[in-house]
Amino acid sequence: RSTWFAAKAFAVLLVACALPAHAQFTDNLAPRISMTGVSTSARADTLCVTISEGANLGFSNVSVSDADIAGADMHARVELEPGLTSNSDVLIPGLAGLPGVTIIREQPDRIRFDAPLSSINAAIAALQYRSAGDGDMLEIIVDDLQLPSLSTEFLLHVTTQASVPTAIARCLPPPDLRAASDTGESASDDITAAASIAFDVGGLIAGDVVDLINDGVTIAQVTASGTTAVITDPAPARDVTGLYAVSINGGLASAAWSVAVVDVPAFSVGGTVSGLLGSGLVLQINGGNDLAIPANGAFAFSGALFEGSAYTVSVLQQPSTPEQICEIENAIGTVVDAAITNVTVVCETLGFAIGGSVTGLAGSGLVLRNNGGDDLPISANGGFTFPTALLDGSDFAVSVATQPGGPAQLCAVTQGSGTLAGANVSSVAVTCANTYTVGGTVSGLAGSGLVLRNNGGDDLAVAGNGSF
Repeated sequence: RSTWFAAKAFAVLLVACALPAHAQFTDNLAPRISMTGVSTSARADTLCVTISEGANLGFSNVSVSDADIAGADMHARVELEPGLTSNSDVLIPGLAGLPGVTIIREQPDRIRFDAPLSSINAAIAALQYRSAGDGDMLEIIVDDLQLPSLSTEFLLHVTTQASVPTAIARCLPPPDLRAASDTGESASDDITAAASIAFDVGGLIAGDVVDLINDGVTIAQVTASGTTAVITDPAPARDVTGLYAVSINGGLASAAWSVAVVDVPAFSVGGTVSGLLGSGLVLQINGGNDLAIPANGAFAFSGALFEGSAYTVSVLQQPSTPEQICEIENAIGTVVDAAITNVTVVCETLGFAIGGSVTGLAGSGLVLRNNGGDDLPISANGGFTFPTALLDGSDFAVSVATQPGGPAQLCAVTQGSGTLAGANVSSVAVTCANTYTVGGTVSGLAGSGLVLRNNGGDDLAVAGNGSF
């Protein structure tokens, strides 16, 4: 075993992938277990021990702490799995006399008891591991008995040799849990709601036999067909902490990784939309899960978020026809213990201006008109814009309400009508020109019914001699 470990242990990587798995935070802090000069772990650590054959090992340099445990009881386990030729055992002298201790089981290979933290530390300090044998595995596990119950553990793999000084060091470091449930913080606990948990194991050779170990018990086995393999815990226990490790070809297990498995409630996120006139509005949550909104009213994103999940609702696509801008209130938050229904989307229709330019104006009093109203006095040549903006898709019709005078002029409008198409109109052209009269005198007229005509029209009836 020790030969395999030296050759391969540091090439083995255990990576967890939950199917499905979701991040969840708990206020419960895991206990920590420390061995002076060797390790401090908030989850679990695996230690490799080299000791002389038949030697004893004490644990006065081991202590347990828990930041959120006062005087409440915790649960401690000391479990020995002897090697094939081992006669080792474990003993805690004076255990029954420690304050608050309730002994559940006390045998040479297994000691279990409940006690306050102070008595657990006193018991561990008195623990004796006697007559160490090659291949022994010794576990010291402490559970905090909260919900979910979180654990801390030392798992000792023992190798014995003749007449060697005792040496304790960390084995292969705990694998990086790369599931969606990983909090990413080494001091936090990964809490996963999953029907199954799959582990990717690397650094293998085809034919290697991979065992998945949970709390010291082999729960699954696969044979590698290449350099990687997937091994699965098909039914992780709920509301407890599972300590997972892998073993290759029956060799030393990797360091354990703590995964607390809980059922996490999930809730929907939604709200209401108002002011929507156009089409094409699309909302997103957390950068995905697109939701098309066809009309005003209530909405909710498909799929629920687990309690403790953060959310951000945003507009992926603004509505058009007419063009609108939709803004979101209460867009950012955290799911606590109920469905989110207060996300408010308010849409406003964009207004567009109608305008253009005037040329040739010399007189005064010119008044332009749009759609039979919205009159705009024009005093000089140049650009103009009607004061009232129109909604996208609206019709417009610009005309001259009052022609200028002093001098008299005639102003004509071109490109003065149309339909708004999501942009301002600035192409209306008003061209003004001076006007002059055509006339003269009539003489010798004796009869009646005389009618003069200019340019084939503009008829003028003349009743008598004189100017016209």
